[in-house]
Amino acid sequence: ADTKWVQEFVRKQVGTLRPATVKFENGTIIRDYEVSGYALDQEALLPRMLSAFQTDGMLELPVKMGDKKIPDTELDKIKEVVSEFSTRFPAGQRNRNENLKLASGKLDGLIMMPGESFSFNQTVGQRTMDDGYKIAPVLKNGRHDVGIGGGICQVSGTLYNAVVYANLKVLLRSNHSLPSAYLALGRDCTVSWPSLDFKFQNDTDLPIAISRTYEPGKLTFRILGTKNSGQEV
Repeated sequence: ADTKWVQEFVRKQVGTLRPATVKFENGTIIRDYEVSGYALDQEALLPRMLSAFQTDGMLELPVKMGDKKIPDTELDKIKEVVSEFSTRFPAGQRNRNENLKLASGKLDGLIMMPGESFSFNQTVGQRTMDDGYKIAPVLKNGRHDVGIGGGICQVSGTLYNAVVYANLKVLLRSNHSLPSAYLALGRDCTVSWPSLDFKFQNDTDLPIAISRTYEPGKLTFRILGTKNSGQEV
């Protein structure tokens, strides 16, 4: 018997496989639960099909859903905004702003379980023109220059400050060779592929998520999770 139609039916019911994400939109925490893979037991399927044809035609598919990397119950523990931080930029700098939007979008919704570490370079990846990054102004070797992905450091700098206000453990962070225009002195965080990275750890007992809001002239990062009652950073 040809059972490809059964596999296709199951695939459509399961939907597109996707990781779990948590975002902050219009003042609300939005949870998208993980859609994991599935396994169809071929050996058990054929006898069940035969039985269905011989009886009432009802077929119970022997399908086992794959284990989720992040269980739904863990996602439900992300309840509120723990911290947020915004920086501003000239809305007319088209290339630079495209870089900001592209890189920050790759962080939006990212979930970190307790003890898990984050690497900016590993998550965002190498900034190349093939991936859509533009040539824009950068600070390089103590002077103003241009380069592919210019402006990315505003993404890492904005996220860094949100991480600091969430009181998360910073593992690796470097400052620019010159003061940045969008952050106070000592509050910046430069990155460069592959040498300079920004890393931090979720050193809490609960899952957290990174949420980003991009608007013309303004970039905001929020750390979502559960506030530590009585703690002020």
